[in-house]
Amino acid sequence: MTRIAALAIEHERDRGQRKLLVDELTHRVKNMLMVVLSISGSTLRGHSEEAAYKTFQERLIALSKAQDLLTQSGWSSVNLRELVNNAVAPFIADSKRLSIEGPTATIPARLTLPFALLLHELCTNASKYGALTTEKGRISIYWGYPHTDKERKFLFRWSEAGGPPVHPPARQGFGSRLIKTAFTSDGCVGKSDYKPDGFVYESPCL
Repeated sequence: MTRIAALAIEHERDRGQRKLLVDELTHRVKNMLMVVLSISGSTLRGHSEEAAYKTFQERLIALSKAQDLLTQSGWSSVNLRELVNNAVAPFIADSKRLSIEGPTATIPARLTLPFALLLHELCTNASKYGALTTEKGRISIYWGYPHTDKERKFLFRWSEAGGPPVHPPARQGFGSRLIKTAFTSDGCVGKSDYKPDGFVYESPCL
């Protein structure tokens, strides 16, 4: 094979790789724009302009932080504890009010953005209506394989305690719908339990 022929083959291979990268980037950007579009429509509906802007901004910041973790990992998977820490940090300054327990685990790239939004909505609801509205309120976050689960399904659990009496929401906004349907694309529905002594959310889909 001549030098010119070898260079031509190498050039064609590089061009093919660049096309794959551009196609993948285009796909991710489209997905991100669809997420932003969904968030914007749901946020603006039924809110005052000032409140909508603040909520929309906070949700985009949550997405941005998750995007940073995905980029750092090469869009493969994200460390679950790091994702959780990023989500709760703006809401809980006192470490005594937060318990995080779980083994080293990663979350697939396709679930990272919806899970980051889910965590943001859980934190927001806790700070507006739940455990974070009182001085003694606490948040417990757990993931792993419960000893009582014979099928060994991975479980994520968010539970609150020490807040005001809990009642199911009178209406379902974007946050409530997201908490319920964040992982329906994977054939799974999260379970919300509005216990009087503290809200609990569980998902076996991570």
